[in-house]
Amino acid sequence: MAVQEDNHVSKNYYSIYGGKVVRQWFQDEAPEGFSNLQKRITPESKKTVWYKNYTFGGTVTDMYEKKNDNLEGSPFEFYLELDNSDVLVMRSNSGYHTSFLLAMQNFPEGEELTFLPYNFVDKEKDKRIIGMVIKDSEGNKILPFYTKDDPKGLPQPTKNKKGVWNWDAYEDFLSDVFEAWKPKFLKAGKAVADVNDVDVVGHEEVPTKDGADMPNMETGETTKKVADDAEDDDVPF
Repeated sequence: MAVQEDNHVSKNYYSIYGGKVVRQWFQDEAPEGFSNLQKRITPESKKTVWYKNYTFGGTVTDMYEKKNDNLEGSPFEFYLELDNSDVLVMRSNSGYHTSFLLAMQNFPEGEELTFLPYNFVDKEKDKRIIGMVIKDSEGNKILPFYTKDDPKGLPQPTKNKKGVWNWDAYEDFLSDVFEAWKPKFLKAGKAVADVNDVDVVGHEEVPTKDGADMPNMETGETTKKVADDAEDDDVPF
């Protein structure tokens, strides 16, 4: 929940670690006032990080990209804001971000959505699968707008003779669609919220049965390679 101080709103920022939405604190001592905290040590700098898992759900109130010069490779991050208070930050064009872009045109306007990232190894294919399951207010999975059987003009990535994928046309297409879709979706969502006076807040993660939210790859959910995650050289469909 956002904290209002004078005319400034302090927002809660979340990231994705190990295929889970988390809040993280880079400090030696555990932060006060939080239960079910977990601790890890960064492999290179050996810094202490405390983190807590959350289920990230609410009504989308903003979404945008920002440049982060500390990142290697693509220096952009995607910010997904819910209820004007909770913000999930992910790498732009990552598997998580691409899952969002592929399904966004099927999002119901003004409804609470739940964003459930996944990051697991497909033992049969011997590769890591990274993406995000998105559910509507009734708990139903929102299917991708673009699929293998109906790509709707989405250019497919190409591979050169050295086996390196080129995603430029694919990413540019989705970026252009996002810029055209975003203002219409946010305007429609605000209109619904004004009528219903909806105020949904995030909540602590409730453990579910392992594998319950794993993707059905036949629906077209992405297996796209992510620069800051394990290698995955598959195409998205």
